[in-house]
Amino acid sequence: MIFDEVTDPEQLRQGMHNLLEEAQVYGITMTYIRESDGTDYTDYLDWTVRSGFSVEAAIVWVYSEHRHHWLLHYHRMAWHRMQEFIPCTDEETA
Repeated sequence: MIFDEVTDPEQLRQGMHNLLEEAQVYGITMTYIRESDGTDYTDYLDWTVRSGFSVEAAIVWVYSEHRHHWLLHYHRMAWHRMQEFIPCTDEETA
């Protein structure tokens, strides 16, 4: 599925769900990492392949058809959504 051409939110949701299920078939686990140096931040998708699964097949799957791009955007969006529900612990703003 090429997400750039999807206009229906339900189609996009279903497409991402299918993509995440496919990742499980390849034994892929993903974590969104966001690091800051104090002035700027770097974010990336840290992904690994569970024992017993083909690393080569997982690499080909992740980096074909823009899957890595869409998985990164999905996890980035989920991270930002979660931040909305985490209470502020900064003493200056409390």
